[in-house]
Amino acid sequence: MPIYQLTGKDGKVYQIEGPAGLSREAVQAAILKRAPQAGVPPQEKGVVEDYLEEVPLIGGFLTGAADIGLAGAQGAAGAIGSVAEAFGADNAVASFFDDISKGAGDLISAEEKGDLAAGQRALKEAEDKGILEQVKAAAYAFSKSPLTMTAQALGSVAPVAATTLLTGGIGGAALGAAQGAGAVKGSIYDGVEQAAIERGVDPKTAKAMADEAQSYLGKNTDQVARGAVLGGIASRVGLEPAAARVVG
Repeated sequence: MPIYQLTGKDGKVYQIEGPAGLSREAVQAAILKRAPQAGVPPQEKGVVEDYLEEVPLIGGFLTGAADIGLAGAQGAAGAIGSVAEAFGADNAVASFFDDISKGAGDLISAEEKGDLAAGQRALKEAEDKGILEQVKAAAYAFSKSPLTMTAQALGSVAPVAATTLLTGGIGGAALGAAQGAGAVKGSIYDGVEQAAIERGVDPKTAKAMADEAQSYLGKNTDQVARGAVLGGIASRVGLEPAAARVVG
């Protein structure tokens, strides 16, 4: 059964599952009934179906292949963006690669997005239920989208793996540390900015608060340092060096 999606006024993407051939108006009405806060603009184009799947015989294969490639690009762009965030969570280079990562994610087929969303919901629900439930949720999430998640993971380690291959362990470890620190800085920035806006703080002030929170000399220095250490360790003993050895 096809999955339809629309982007609401709040910028979030809303999805529903329904029979083939639903009109845009029917999709909009169903989404608004389920999530009134979406407020989908009447003039907005938005019903997205996976037209590749309509191609006889090879449609499903083309869709799957496209999803795998897009997931890999999404992972690689996200990793490069994390490295850039090590030099400031809101700098132009980080924002550029973040846009690429999000753009690749937006192009993934609606059906695959639904599977990924189901996996993410399972992981979210298992957060406070102990290790066993979290492992089960992770296994379920992977079972929903094994190829896409694998491609995304390989894409995310590609920059460090390539650096390790070209420059040796020191270069890979340095890039891994930068990626780890950048990922933490970006997470802190986004979290603080979003929380401030939800409290009614104006966007300019929210950005200033977020920028201060992610600073190397701010109150979250220990978290950033921990991210850098873990990133450096992962670059030496994780998937990145293994990938570099395989390629080499």
